[in-house]
Amino acid sequence: MKIAIHHRIGSFSDAWIEYCRDNHIPYKVVDAYKYDIIDQLTDCDIFMWHHHHAIYKDTLFAKQLLCTLQIAGKKVFPDVNTGFTFDDKVAQKYLLEAVNVPLVLF
Repeated sequence: MKIAIHHRIGSFSDAWIEYCRDNHIPYKVVDAYKYDIIDQLTDCDIFMWHHHHAIYKDTLFAKQLLCTLQIAGKKVFPDVNTGFTFDDKVAQKYLLEAVNVPLVLF
């Protein structure tokens, strides 16, 4: 098992890299914005990216790449189930309603 991590200084990727290094887990740092990102991941089983909702290019690109990789059989974080409501209040509302969570209405 080898983990690919898109690194952004100051994000959770700092801790992921440290954890892998300290626990002797094979990993490599990749750049999701490079034209060859798919090739960068060929020797990896898992791809992790703490994309940021305030970084415009992350918002435009991260979900598409993560979803594509998941469909292709890679384990990704966040995956579709854990990432689709990220910073999306409408999606969060519908999910809470769908699982019958009581809501406070204003």
